[in-house]
Amino acid sequence: MLKVDPSLNHIPARRETIVALMESINQPLVNIPGHGTASTGAFIMGTRNPDGYFTMYVYLHQPETKAVIIYVSEPRSLTVDQYRAEEEEAQRFVESMGFMMDDIRFPALNVPEQESVISRVPLFRPPERTVDLFEVADSRDVEPHSDPGIQDDAAFFGDGPSGMGSSLPTSGPSFDEAPSSGASVLRGSPVSGPGLTGPGPQSGGRLQGVPISGRPISGQPMTGPSSSGHPRTGPGSTGPSDPRTTESMKRIGRLLGTFGVLLGMGLGGCATPSDPEEASPKDRATTAQLDLAAQHLARGAPADAVKVYEGVLRKTPRDKDALRGLGLAYLNLDRLDDAERYLSQAVEADPNWSMPKNELAVVHLQQGRCAEAQALLVAVLDDIFYPTPAYARHNLAKAQACQGDLTSAIETLESAVKLQPTFCLGYLTLSEMTQRQDAHEATISACARFIEFCEGDERVRPNILPQHSATCYRRTAAAYAKLGDVESARSSLKRCLNTGALEASCREMLRLLPP
Repeated sequence: MLKVDPSLNHIPARRETIVALMESINQPLVNIPGHGTASTGAFIMGTRNPDGYFTMYVYLHQPETKAVIIYVSEPRSLTVDQYRAEEEEAQRFVESMGFMMDDIRFPALNVPEQESVISRVPLFRPPERTVDLFEVADSRDVEPHSDPGIQDDAAFFGDGPSGMGSSLPTSGPSFDEAPSSGASVLRGSPVSGPGLTGPGPQSGGRLQGVPISGRPISGQPMTGPSSSGHPRTGPGSTGPSDPRTTESMKRIGRLLGTFGVLLGMGLGGCATPSDPEEASPKDRATTAQLDLAAQHLARGAPADAVKVYEGVLRKTPRDKDALRGLGLAYLNLDRLDDAERYLSQAVEADPNWSMPKNELAVVHLQQGRCAEAQALLVAVLDDIFYPTPAYARHNLAKAQACQGDLTSAIETLESAVKLQPTFCLGYLTLSEMTQRQDAHEATISACARFIEFCEGDERVRPNILPQHSATCYRRTAAAYAKLGDVESARSSLKRCLNTGALEASCREMLRLLPP
């Protein structure tokens, strides 16, 4: 049977895994709950997984609204006979909604033709205007409420009209510094690919800029199907939001804007469980252990995850999911040498797997090995199927900045937010880097876009903490003060105070402004 996966907004399948691809030749009016009725396209795709089993997907999208809903076969790992039956069911399902399907005959195409199809077909990429939940890479960057200092707005008024900059700090914290408050931050952790379900993090660890493969919390809030499990066709239909999506959005908003991590390792790994009827006892046991370890990571218990992953590796020393998971657990524990060792082994186990490359780059950034991090991130961005390129670009910008190339770092971040306008973390880091470069107008622009695309988007706004907004208002005020626009600086600081966050530093800055 086909079931909605509300956490998916695209399917980052590799060309060589696709065994079937069908496309609708018409776009009937279909209602996707929460988005309304609009012309809708459909795709049916089958993939062969590394374990030899198959998975069937049905992808519906509305080009006008950018809404996407994806159905996945249940169980996800199908035998050949099960796959054939599921393919017929998928065709009957989409035809019942009025779609007329054409078989692209993907496996019969030559490689250039296949790549052309992949570049054209939308299901392989997030929607053009995905609402990305974001996280702030360092709780110091947004400052805890109790911090009375002005941490990162370098010499706000040193050259400005007040002439009182000497009492203010001259440099700001790095996004890679340890949190200065009790808040724990699971950093930069979108997830991608169909994998095991599990709870989102209840208390984050310290994963910095690390996309984690598994099931993604879609940037665009996916709404649930109708009571029958399917979208309703025709105008005027409505349907309830999927409660899992609603709860995960609320949970993410309570953390420092972080992605919810459902840490079942997905495409490219063994996290997709085999059909219990088909799997051997050893396979079932390994899958169960990987799932348990992932849940430990997701709830912020990396030490427990280490024990479980080590147990898997004692039985299967080259299990790439266990190697990667152990590396992530050690990264959470700030044991960088151990994290590097296991993530390197995960890369060696599958050189085409981009996820551990990005994570290994994050480790290298923390180790100060920025050139090595940059080389890994360039390779990640060359992977057209990498599901979260904005985060890889963000990390690349960090690597460039830590080598002293702020100009290239800023250009990299600009490209990230241009390609993904709701990449909120990108704007925050961009405002921090432009501030360090004394590019005051660019700082104002970065925060203005954060306010427009993040605060101003009703789908993103519930996931923005007051600290996020206050950080941008404060940086904007500092930039205006440097440019001599005292009234605009005062207005920004008042908006900072209205957020209820960073009150001490914003009030002090306001006091330092001339009357």
